[in-house]
Amino acid sequence: MSDHHFDAMFAARLASLREMRGLTQEEVAKRAELKPAAISHFEPARRSPCLRNLMKLCSALNCTPNDLLKP
Repeated sequence: MSDHHFDAMFAARLASLREMRGLTQEEVAKRAELKPAAISHFEPARRSPCLRNLMKLCSALNCTPNDLLKP
């Protein structure tokens, strides 16, 4: 699997889980203690989170890393 394909899948899962929970990007950012701009970069796959931020996103979305990373 190419890096671009993986990044796109992660971005889609992040947006999907956020929307399923009825949260805005700003709400996820606040819960994850990240800047709102970070979420706006992760969802369109312009950037990927580091491991620490991935775990913060999982906590904010009440999910596991597998939920965000699985194909």
